[in-house]
Amino acid sequence: MPKRPVGIGILSIFNLIIGILVTLTLAILFLIDIQKYLTRSNIWLLMVGIMFTLSSILLWKKKRWGWWLTSFLFVYTILDTVAFGILENTLEFGYGSIIVTFVSLTIIYYIFRKNTLEYLEMHEESMANLIESSIMGGIMLEMANYFISTAPSFLVSAYS
Repeated sequence: MPKRPVGIGILSIFNLIIGILVTLTLAILFLIDIQKYLTRSNIWLLMVGIMFTLSSILLWKKKRWGWWLTSFLFVYTILDTVAFGILENTLEFGYGSIIVTFVSLTIIYYIFRKNTLEYLEMHEESMANLIESSIMGGIMLEMANYFISTAPSFLVSAYS
């Protein structure tokens, strides 16, 4: 079994930290005042935190789904930060947005490198298919975020 690349280890830990921080923060907020903090946006953030945690575990265990989930999450992060901010005229491109976009692009670059794909035994996949599928997965996550955030209130009134 080939040795885990250092970048995969770092990325797994990075995803785990993000996932745990988001999940624990929301869990604490829910415990403080569930009526106030149990919103559609926070439910979506909780799901994203869980997805980051899951991607971390799967990458660490050398599972292809870890790669897929990581690619979807970081494409989604870029879309949510930049593309849809422009479309909705809500883009405030401060230092935080620049850092998030740069880190996300760096991670996407890394996970598409040849040695990363070889380690996860994905090197036989067409690069075009990997890129296309990653973009589509990120778009689907952004659409899920949009639909959860804008769902008619009667669909979520029991939880809001």
